[in-house]
Amino acid sequence: MLYLLDTCILSYLEDPESEFNSATLAALEALTDDDDVCLSILSVYELEYGLEKATGLASEIEAAKRQALESYRLLPLSRRGARIFAELKSRYRRSQERRMAAKELTKHLSRHSVDLIIASSALEYDATVVSNDRIFSRLRDAWSELSVADWTVTKRT
Repeated sequence: MLYLLDTCILSYLEDPESEFNSATLAALEALTDDDDVCLSILSVYELEYGLEKATGLASEIEAAKRQALESYRLLPLSRRGARIFAELKSRYRRSQERRMAAKELTKHLSRHSVDLIIASSALEYDATVVSNDRIFSRLRDAWSELSVADWTVTKRT
């Protein structure tokens, strides 16, 4: 299975102080040799920005995050993904029109542009988005083929 990590998940993996660190690490370690983990180039952009603006970030955490950026395969953006994005955003907009006023919805869509593109990439490459961000479950409601996993939740047996 192909897993596409959302930016927050990569941050949790590389920050031992995060409340989600142990759960995400356990989920990552439970993967098999048949599984593949990748990033969107947009997550790299977000993390680079986060590292640039961070003040007082422990040097070992910064080094771990920079190393992680080099460790994962990057999924490229494409024209096909752009078409999927356009359809996903349209479907999502229609699904949210009853919940939000037009101005609020426009701001919401703008705020989640990167998430929409990450979801579009997941659909294009038949990957599972790994995130604990609610937007992805809402996007799955708009496009049922979107696969989403939350590695921050400890699995109970």
